[in-house]
Amino acid sequence: VNFARAATASSCSFSRTIHFTTPTPIHRPSRFRSEWFNNSLLHMMHLLLVCACFVSWFLVATGGRTTIYVDSKNGDDTNSGFDPKHAVQSIFRAESLVVNSSVLCLAAGSMWMESMNLHRVHNVSIVTSAPGKTCDVADSCNHNFTQLIRARIWPNNFTVASITLTDTSNITLDGLDLGKAFFGVRVLFKTAKSMHTAPIIGPTIRNCILRNVKNQQYVPTGGTWAAAIHVGAIAINAINTIVQNLTIQNSLFYLCDAGLRVGAQYHGVVGPVLLDRMTMNGNSFYHNQYNTVELISNTRSLIQKNVFFHDAPEQIPFASGTTDLIIGTILGNSIIGNEFAFRGEFPGAPDGCAMDFETNATGTTIVGNYITHSYGAGIMVFGHSDGSNNDLIVNGNTFVQDGCIQPRGDHSAVAFIHTNSTGVLSNNTYVRCANVSQPVFFNANPNSGAGWKHINDNIISASEAIVAAPPVLSLRLVRNKTSGMDGCMNVSMIHHESYPAAMTAVFYTIDGSAPTNDIADTSSMRFPACGVILCSVSIINAKQWYDAGNDNPVQTTLPSATVSVVVFPDAI
Repeated sequence: VNFARAATASSCSFSRTIHFTTPTPIHRPSRFRSEWFNNSLLHMMHLLLVCACFVSWFLVATGGRTTIYVDSKNGDDTNSGFDPKHAVQSIFRAESLVVNSSVLCLAAGSMWMESMNLHRVHNVSIVTSAPGKTCDVADSCNHNFTQLIRARIWPNNFTVASITLTDTSNITLDGLDLGKAFFGVRVLFKTAKSMHTAPIIGPTIRNCILRNVKNQQYVPTGGTWAAAIHVGAIAINAINTIVQNLTIQNSLFYLCDAGLRVGAQYHGVVGPVLLDRMTMNGNSFYHNQYNTVELISNTRSLIQKNVFFHDAPEQIPFASGTTDLIIGTILGNSIIGNEFAFRGEFPGAPDGCAMDFETNATGTTIVGNYITHSYGAGIMVFGHSDGSNNDLIVNGNTFVQDGCIQPRGDHSAVAFIHTNSTGVLSNNTYVRCANVSQPVFFNANPNSGAGWKHINDNIISASEAIVAAPPVLSLRLVRNKTSGMDGCMNVSMIHHESYPAAMTAVFYTIDGSAPTNDIADTSSMRFPACGVILCSVSIINAKQWYDAGNDNPVQTTLPSATVSVVVFPDAI
């Protein structure tokens, strides 16, 4: 090898020509090359040391997190994105900056007509923050962002998701407005389950609005419903990956095809994952169309203090799939303190239950729920002809006139369809239908309910029951004249004389809390968890209002009972 010619012909100008008189397969560098190499190596080591010191300082200063600021109105993609005054503008640019443990601060009032896609990152938080302010994910209440317009990711494309998380773990979505898409949030897994060396922690979705998540075509058979949250495997060897602690709380689901779907096989999903210790707490589901929440492959999940209100399809007639909780093969789950109201297609339609145990659930506890005017059965124990639901405990629930005019078998407060199911019904209250011939318990087959034990059934007639009517609410941010508070809400509930005001109260706020009966104690009335205070709650008697012949309603004080507070997203 003629190194002299190679060196001379190069673009570099060496100070001397290098000669090797004897070609040899082992090329030893000259003293010059050795010095140059050593000097370069020394400079590189110095540079790496400086970088390491900076990274160490940065990790200490930021608690190990990289904070990225994104502002659709005032940001610029040529900015660094690492402080509020130098926010980037696009979701695409923000994605490129994300590393493990990043915090994405999306400026309140921003809106993006694009999707967010994160891959193989962990411990990332995506939150709404006040524009130009620092972002404290540990205590987002400091900025009271619930009184601001949430950052919106609305692709305006009903074939994509607002946010897609692929092979991620422990992602937090806080205070976002997601919608105008086919999915709100997709949680997908591609890596083989055998390759995971640490537990996978599902995302936490809290204080969010998920709305207008729809298939633009009417799909009555249930195959390709859009979903506010869609979880599944997109590779065969990722099916049944165990995902722990998926958490959905204090969020509003409004005008969606479905709320939560697990393993629904479309848009690339080939099967389910296993959800362990999932928690759904303090959410509102309002005017969603089809099966609202699927519990398909869950173990040890907690469904608590949610309100499902007037979920019904927009088009009729409908075939099937209008259930608030559709329950498959699950083990050891708890459904506690929820309210289910007016679920179904329409009164007299052939489908619609508050809860449907569709296949093989084992060891589910159902305690303290309020199930009123479900168009189908309050609870249907279906099981299929080749399945069974076993060891179900139904205790201390209230059923109010459920399944009264359902033309199919899934009617009454509790309907038993197939045999072989077992459970206990204890200490429940059942308000009968006005049609006294409608049974409280329905057996589709002679022995369908034979495996169930009844303890202390409290059955009362419709004429004996005084049930609060659903409220009509006006939830708008106002300035209260008495207190001078900005951003509080006046709540008005209209009721008919047949429903005495003494039986009406605010039972539920969007964070799942139950306010006290004393309206002076506003500390217990917050909307949502760390947001807007209810500055007044008034009861309007409709009959007295109209009898008075003017527009000044008669208002009464707030007494105690149980109804739902319906939350409209344009009030947020």
